Formats: sequence, C-alpha cells, structure tokens
Amino acid sequence: MIEYRNAISKVVCYGMNGLIVNNLTNEPLDFELKSGSKIFFIGIGGISMSGLAELAAAEGYIVAGSDMNAGPRINHLANSGMLVFKGHDALHIANFAPDLVVYTAAIPDSNPELL
Repeated sequence: MIEYRNAISKVVCYGMNGLIVNNLTNEPLDFELKSGSKIFFIGIGGISMSGLAELAAAEGYIVAGSDMNAGPRINHLANSGMLVFKGHDALHIANFAPDLVVYTAAIPDSNPELL
C-alpha cells in the first residue's frame, strides 16, 4: 500500500488499496476506490499533485486534472495520456464525473471545481 500524507493537504489522499484517508485526522473515510475509478486532481501541475496523479494512473485509475499554469509537468502528464485542463471550470468536473476529487490547501474555497 502506498499512502500519501502531506501537511498542507486540505482534503483526502488515498492508499492504493482503496482506503481513503482524511488527512486532517488520519481517520479512514467510508469510501471505496477501485481500479478504474476516476480521480480528478485540482492543481495537477504541482509537484506533489502531479506525483500523486502519476501513481494513481500507474495503479489503474483514470486520471484527469486542472491547473492554472502550463509547464513541463503538465505537458508530461498530458503526454502520458492524462486529461489535463488549463484553468479551473466547474464543467471540467461535470464532464469528467470523477469518483474522487483531490486538492490541497493551495486551492481556495472559491475554486469553481470544488463541489
């Protein structure tokens, strides 16, 4: 199992066994995430989020995400087959229909992709 915990994370990160963990309390959430599930990363171009996205894709999850900035990490993820949106728009979430949305404290509560 790979578990990611980041002190700045505001929401959940996942273990590759499907366990979802609330990073603020380290308590498991009642949520099952199976291979083939869709995960959307808000701020996917950041170093920690891009790494998580790559781990998720390698484990068989369908990965997409968005970021305000283009750059080498974004290009790498897109060239790896991930769907990457420039900018933030609620339609990205609506159209992708993810099973899980992952974001960090760097994403403001006013972000339109937050449900």
